[in-house]
Amino acid sequence: MAKQMEKAKPDHTHGEHRKRMREKFHKDGNSAAKLHDHELLEMLLYYVNPRGNTNPQAHLLLKEFHDLKGVLNAPYESLLRIEGIGEKAAIFLKLCHEFFVRVEKEKEAWQKETKRVTCRKDAVDLFISHYKQWGQEHRNEEVVMLACLDNQGRVLTVERFPSGQVNASSLDVRGIVSKAIGWNAAAVILAHNHPHGLPTPSQADIAATRTLLSTLRNLKIDLFDHVIIGEHYEGGSLMESGAMDLFGSRRSG
Repeated sequence: MAKQMEKAKPDHTHGEHRKRMREKFHKDGNSAAKLHDHELLEMLLYYVNPRGNTNPQAHLLLKEFHDLKGVLNAPYESLLRIEGIGEKAAIFLKLCHEFFVRVEKEKEAWQKETKRVTCRKDAVDLFISHYKQWGQEHRNEEVVMLACLDNQGRVLTVERFPSGQVNASSLDVRGIVSKAIGWNAAAVILAHNHPHGLPTPSQADIAATRTLLSTLRNLKIDLFDHVIIGEHYEGGSLMESGAMDLFGSRRSG
């Protein structure tokens, strides 16, 4: 009986420790960014060792291979020489390595190929293209679109809000902010079309832009521009027009 109790104690202790580690992960908005290297490795190893203590293995791996990059780059046979690292753990770590290699290649390819917005003309051209793709059958509908940019001006996504649910004079600010945060955008470009008119901002467009600009500034997200597309796909820019000096002294190229 004493031996059984002695054997059960470590499992209980490890279970409590794992619970604390999961709580630490959830504490910062479900993010692993604040975990130390050994904690990150330890939690990764939970998935090949569902009950045991993986903390010693995490420390041994880092001691032998110096850092996380060294651990993932380590040959399969070298991983197996670490006490407590068996076939499942070694395969898992090599799969993690290959996963990150492929993600990095995809990221590099995306950075080379993606469109970049650096001036007013880039912004207008971007949305002219998207409104044309939206199609002739929808050209009588007023539709709001949003482009999210990274800190290099690369286009992360162009989102279209459902027609009839939002227009430029009554923006879904919460929806726009949600998309910007979801894409971790450094800046956004708002756009809408005037199906039966020129790309000239109305007072309602200016007021809506002012509200959005104020909200985004509080979140440290830049509103690069508000583009208007006219009925013949000509483009206008609130930034270029200087409407109520919404954008301060910043002007497009």
